[in-house]
Amino acid sequence: DRRGLAPTGRPEGATRQWHNKRTGETVDVRVGIDPGFERNVGLLERPAKARELLAQRVADALPDIPTAGALLDDVDGYAATGQRVRHELQRETGGRFAADPFLAKLRRRLRDQAEAGGETALANAASKGDEHVRDLVAAASRLLPATWVRAGNRLGTVRVQRKSGAGGSYQEHNRTIAIGVDGKGFNSPAAVAVHEYLHHLQNVPGFQSIFRAEHLRRTTEPLGKGKSALGKRDKLHYSARYKKGRYRRDDYVDDYFGRDYGPKYKSSVNPADRPDGDALEVATMAFQTVLGGHKLTLARMAAHDPRMLDIVLGVLFSFKP
Repeated sequence: DRRGLAPTGRPEGATRQWHNKRTGETVDVRVGIDPGFERNVGLLERPAKARELLAQRVADALPDIPTAGALLDDVDGYAATGQRVRHELQRETGGRFAADPFLAKLRRRLRDQAEAGGETALANAASKGDEHVRDLVAAASRLLPATWVRAGNRLGTVRVQRKSGAGGSYQEHNRTIAIGVDGKGFNSPAAVAVHEYLHHLQNVPGFQSIFRAEHLRRTTEPLGKGKSALGKRDKLHYSARYKKGRYRRDDYVDDYFGRDYGPKYKSSVNPADRPDGDALEVATMAFQTVLGGHKLTLARMAAHDPRMLDIVLGVLFSFKP
């Protein structure tokens, strides 16, 4: 696809019988073509497939240990653990994905298994009148595992302020979160609070590297010119350096997942987690979708990017700062 090539039909010509000693099967192959040529030998794919298989077997073998998937220290390990969690939650809600009961079951499990709600983010209102958005950030932190919030608090107290309009921002150098108070649905102030607080947690050692690995796995194609495919669920792109007209394939459910800020973020708290700037919106958008976003967006992720949903679930129950 990248090179603009298309497969031709099967070649014409004489055939010969070839016996596969391993399987016992005898098949007809074209003269002059090696029998193995019809298959991708998978020199690059096999290690990834092996990790996925091993991760799934670890998770299946240790179903009562939440950290089983993380034993592999690999994004596939988190995805395998999350897949198991997702299937269990779906069975508890009748076998069919429905955002509202799924989210309710997930939050209950996080309280029971990860002590969600047991810690609250250290947050100060930037000025008088900002107490409401400060409370939103505190509420967002209580949706997450207690160990995460404690790790975030060790990084320092966040400063929270309100702004007009929708959306939000996070300034790493002074740990300031700004939240728009006029947004609705996916951009409601409560959902944005989850998003921006996750930006703070990206400075916890090891956290961002998980999502960086997944992003690099998805964005192997070179930059190409063209229009953004925003809204097309089968072919989503975004700009690798956030420059208009420069995109690469990534298969996220929303273009904003793939926004890459470039090298200006090299000097981060944990530069090893993002050595070249990185796409800092993958984790924040994913957690906003799963924990604080609009139910239709969560259903869309479950339908069109279940791997990302599985990674989020696996990280929630396996990542230990």
